[in-house]
Amino acid sequence: MTSVPDNINPRIWTLTNAVCQGTISKEEAQELESLLTADPRALEFYVDFLKINVEILWLLSIKPHSTIDSGDQAPPAPLAAPPDRSPILGFLGDWANFFNQHSPLSYLLLFVMLGMTIFASSFWLRNTHTGVAAVESQFTAQITCMRDCQWSATMPAMSESEQLLVGQQLQLDKGLVQVTYYNGAVVLLEGPVSYTVDSQNSGFLDRGKLVARADTKQSGQFTITTPNARFVDMGTAFGVAVEAEGRAAIAVFTGKVMAEAKKAGGGWTAQIALKEGQAGIYEKAKFTRQVYKRSDFPTLQPVPPAPSSYERWLEASRELQGRGDLVAYYDFQPDLDDSTVLLNHSASGAKYDGEIQNADFVDGRFPGKKCLEFMAADSGVRVNLPDEYKQMTVIAWVNINQLVNNYHGILTSDGWTQPGNLHFQIRKNGQLGLHIFSGWAGVNDYWSTKTLTDDYLGRWCMIAGVVDTDQNSVTIYVNGEFFEKLPTIGQMLPARIGSATIGGWNRVIPTDPDYPRNFSGRIDELMIFQNALTAEKIKKIYQSSQP
Repeated sequence: MTSVPDNINPRIWTLTNAVCQGTISKEEAQELESLLTADPRALEFYVDFLKINVEILWLLSIKPHSTIDSGDQAPPAPLAAPPDRSPILGFLGDWANFFNQHSPLSYLLLFVMLGMTIFASSFWLRNTHTGVAAVESQFTAQITCMRDCQWSATMPAMSESEQLLVGQQLQLDKGLVQVTYYNGAVVLLEGPVSYTVDSQNSGFLDRGKLVARADTKQSGQFTITTPNARFVDMGTAFGVAVEAEGRAAIAVFTGKVMAEAKKAGGGWTAQIALKEGQAGIYEKAKFTRQVYKRSDFPTLQPVPPAPSSYERWLEASRELQGRGDLVAYYDFQPDLDDSTVLLNHSASGAKYDGEIQNADFVDGRFPGKKCLEFMAADSGVRVNLPDEYKQMTVIAWVNINQLVNNYHGILTSDGWTQPGNLHFQIRKNGQLGLHIFSGWAGVNDYWSTKTLTDDYLGRWCMIAGVVDTDQNSVTIYVNGEFFEKLPTIGQMLPARIGSATIGGWNRVIPTDPDYPRNFSGRIDELMIFQNALTAEKIKKIYQSSQP
């Protein structure tokens, strides 16, 4: 224990030794905790130091011990910890001194307690780094904005709103990061940059560019230090850049900055005052005035507002309308000229427009979006899609009010006796079905074994059914995720919708127990493709316009 490893801050050696001696002060304990938190290697050195110290104490204590007390001699006073020390660091120092005065047998207990304490110390320091520990005074700043960030691979990536400790380093390869100190000072960093939160009112810029603003009472004399210079803010805004070979460039935008350079032999040169509009470079302790523009330093432009759900949907809807595999597309937006028409926006055009029957337009899945609500037994939208398809994908955005009917039609062909007739519907128990009539001798009802739970009631969800007669398969997706591949028997025929109803079934037989089949809820988008979309493409459609 005679030399400090090259990669360890000598200050850690001094403070760790103070822990073992029980003489560390409150301020020193806080400093040590910051250093250990910022560098995993330092924490490893700290633990090794304590282990070696215990071993030395053990060796020194192996000597004869008297079994005779000294009569009326007063017992030794208990070890007193300096006021307000760290509970972890102070605990270790006190116990190390205690065991130094007792028999070797008690060292077994010390090793056990040391292991527990090291674990507790590591856990406490780790939680301190993530904001869990109660040492709130350690946190001195917070990341308040990030833009297009790519963090250095040598350091953990940061997140917006993350709290920063004294001594914590930020290494950014590209992008912008805004750091706000709790005293009101604000620093905007531009990658590539290496910056350390030095204290509650200062920072160290090792390389890169920043803009600092410190115009609050609490942030007076906010300081930015570089390898070769130091700049003290006097209530202003200024930019600093560390250029090649440590040269420090300074530009004052408002107010005044006191600037000084580091001397080769140590210490600082006399301060000079730089006022608004003045700029220069410190190189080899010499200041040279230069001309810098505000644009030479980071600028955080106002963040454009995120597109609304409606705007995102409009963009996704326009992309859909241009697809060549889209047979029919109903966006459920009212036609301003005729409220009884549900417009088809695919390339097939008006021939596939729908006729609205006893259904009203209401608010859809996000502001600005409309939908149709199907409440009555004869509610629905009449369509006619006459072609046959060996492959087909039907996707609908639905909001189920309640499952009161035996069946709830999403898209159902009028009849159930013509080859290829398609029924896409939901059972009362929540089963999903996509059926294609293949003749009375075949098994035509393809129902999921899984069911939609009550969690889906009253919420918007996207249900997709994929038919592939070449593969003899029917697959269901819910909210962009695979739900179930339905069991099929016999060879499926090509799908044919023909005359059909969206949100119901055009079969009004009051005595039929399966009547009515209105959807009992809302639908605000339905699309039909003439191919079997992959799981990836269905998920992309969901993500492009989910509420």
